[in-house]
Amino acid sequence: MPPLMSSALYIQPDLRRKRVTVTVPETLTDPVELSISGLSGSLRAAAGTHVLDLPDFKVWSPDAPALYTLQSNNEPVAQFGMREFTVKDHRFHLNNRPIVLRGLNCRESDPMSEAWLHGVKKSGFTFLRMCEMPAPAWLLDAADALGMMVCDTVDVSDERAARASVMARRNHASIVMWGVIHRYEDTQSREKAIRLVHGLDPSRVIASGLDAIGAEALYMRPYHDDISRLDAITAHLPAPSTPRGERYYENVGSPNDPSILISFGAIGWHRRQGENNAVIETALAERELTTAFPNAEALIEAVEATRIETVKAQLQAARLNSKLSGYCLDAQGAVPSPSLASVQTPMLLALRAARTTLVPREEVPVTVTVVNDDRVEPLADLSLQVVGPTNQVLWKKKRSVKVPKQTREIWSGTISASGSVGTHRFVVRLMQGMKLLCQNSMDLHVVEPTTAGEVELSVLDPQRQWSDRCLPLGRTTGAKPRVYVLPPLANTIRGYPETDLLNVLAEVRAGAVGLVIGPPRDWNDLADRIDDSIRATTTSAIDAYHYIRLHPVFEGLPARCLMRQPFRNLAPRAAFEDTSDESIAGALAFRDGEVTWSEDLLVRRFGAGRIVFTHLRFLDHLGMDPVADRLFVNVLRHFGRRSVPSDDTPSLPQSVLDWSRRERAERAKLWSVIGPFANWDHAGHDTVYPPEQNVDLSAVHAGWRDAVRWTRWFALGEVISDFSIDDALGLPFVGEATVVPETFYAYCEWNTPARQAAQLNVRTKVSVKVFVNGALSGAHETASEDTNHELFMPVTLKQGKNSMLIKLSRQSASARIIVELTSATRDPLLLKWWR
Repeated sequence: MPPLMSSALYIQPDLRRKRVTVTVPETLTDPVELSISGLSGSLRAAAGTHVLDLPDFKVWSPDAPALYTLQSNNEPVAQFGMREFTVKDHRFHLNNRPIVLRGLNCRESDPMSEAWLHGVKKSGFTFLRMCEMPAPAWLLDAADALGMMVCDTVDVSDERAARASVMARRNHASIVMWGVIHRYEDTQSREKAIRLVHGLDPSRVIASGLDAIGAEALYMRPYHDDISRLDAITAHLPAPSTPRGERYYENVGSPNDPSILISFGAIGWHRRQGENNAVIETALAERELTTAFPNAEALIEAVEATRIETVKAQLQAARLNSKLSGYCLDAQGAVPSPSLASVQTPMLLALRAARTTLVPREEVPVTVTVVNDDRVEPLADLSLQVVGPTNQVLWKKKRSVKVPKQTREIWSGTISASGSVGTHRFVVRLMQGMKLLCQNSMDLHVVEPTTAGEVELSVLDPQRQWSDRCLPLGRTTGAKPRVYVLPPLANTIRGYPETDLLNVLAEVRAGAVGLVIGPPRDWNDLADRIDDSIRATTTSAIDAYHYIRLHPVFEGLPARCLMRQPFRNLAPRAAFEDTSDESIAGALAFRDGEVTWSEDLLVRRFGAGRIVFTHLRFLDHLGMDPVADRLFVNVLRHFGRRSVPSDDTPSLPQSVLDWSRRERAERAKLWSVIGPFANWDHAGHDTVYPPEQNVDLSAVHAGWRDAVRWTRWFALGEVISDFSIDDALGLPFVGEATVVPETFYAYCEWNTPARQAAQLNVRTKVSVKVFVNGALSGAHETASEDTNHELFMPVTLKQGKNSMLIKLSRQSASARIIVELTSATRDPLLLKWWR
């Protein structure tokens, strides 16, 4: 008789009963002898289901991937492993123990090979997720032997091919989950696809919608009929890693569903086979960057080092999140770095410092938290050291601890930098005698303290928000200042105080320097009416890497390199497309196989003076980050030397002032927005958060991941306010992929001269509640976020002050809102918007 094929059998391990169930297909005409290689005993099996006992088996796991071979008539047919994988209490369980999936996403562009797979394992990963492609046969065989768990892909668009695919692979021990993809995204079709695969292989977790942004992910447990929701989160946050981004990873995830970070990491350079680096090297030469990056390989290596540094911080933050049952990093076409293993050990020492940039001899509070996936409780010695720039031990401490089963802080205290500048390392180890259980380290960057500069400056600050930060680092004088600082006053040029702004620009044209920090995206609407030389075209740099030249602006700071962790608070999220008169720092991004370049400091001649634009975020961190202080003072000194203020300052054209006043009065509508608050399982929309109890625009409230405060935001439109709360709050971090269930509030005020009847129209995709003058005027809870829905509400405006509070709660859509307030009568609506 012909040999029995592996795909014809279905082997189901049963750990509790210490046996395997073997299903023999009906196509078998003659009985066969089934046995397990190396074990005594066999049975004669015809078509149907049979049981083979394994009284003394070894389980298959990432640490010990024991495999058994099923034989038919003493000929090997299939390999299998004794393991069970399921979901309990919102956690993944392997062999009846909770497990955190430390995963890597696999795509066609990744350089997969057996050597690559061994590198993946050495980097600390235990799980591979095939993204929209089935695993190659060699990879499954290697994963079986190596102990790598796999989520394999099944495309059920062709049902016959899907059946054959599942039946051919379902005996692999490494496959613990099926990821189902389907051409239709509606819930009913996806549930049907899940049940199709479950019918072929009821022993594995089956999930759908893992790669569908905006679609709800679903899953089915082994040997269960119910389909449940899986919180599959995608979040690609930029490099370098920021405290805000790390708090995102530490807190994201539904508390009521299994949560997995299904795709994350910093964007890198996707290497393509045979790729020509000549274009990159030409650009490096044109920008005179070859002293920092001699060739394309040097640049790409620097990018990869920055990306890996960022990913390590993200991994540590994700490990601290007790809601996450796993994560899947995007490899970005590169071989995973072995350095990632230090933050992927089953027992992790997570390190946190209040600041990572210090001045000499500055003290900083730090904490050490144990993440204990294996939930063992050994007695161990905790060793802590501070190592200086020359590798000398500056401080050390040792204490005995009982390692907690749960994630818990085991040490907090204060460490100090030495009197030397340079990188210090805080090194922590857990030891049992001479055995190292785990270790981790954190870099602290020590820079020279900044002394106040001698540059006369003035800050355009009508709200008195920035002056107290800026003025101590310069000098105020009765004479004309050399540098005029324009902080980010509004999201639109229409929100700037027009007279003061134009007076500053007139002084700059006469010979002074204007430092414009965070110019709004519509800055060129003003520049087009004054002079093309002050155009500043903002472009997104959310996925960019930022380079620094050797330049006086970066004196005493890392230079001739990419911005890494010392600049974690300052790296901008936007840059400029325009050409700078003085090249100092810039951004590069890898998009669609090409490199795009932009400027982080845009210097332009304007008349006899200079105007400097930047999106570097040093202003927010003055007085708290010595790198921010030094960079700000360096900018003032460098450009202050080139400033020659004039005693005779001609004014700008009156037509420009008239345009600015008209735009500000007629189009700019000021709102205040706050969030995000939690909205897991739609609960946030019915939760009364503090802004709903009392609107205090100076208050700070607890959001779902960090403190939140009211942010001023101008919407443009004479009658309609159309704006995005995501944009106002700097959310999401990178595209729609980082959108999670959240609740926000938007607030505005206006004055009316008399009582008036009005019509309020609110359009949005998300759930909404509208309160006018403290009373609920309308509400809608959406079942679908695919299209806008509208609320029409008749409202009565009282004489004097009126207010409107809008609550928005989303699941996965953008929190965009359109508000139209019109008269309900033939008389025009008279009101004066709050400014």
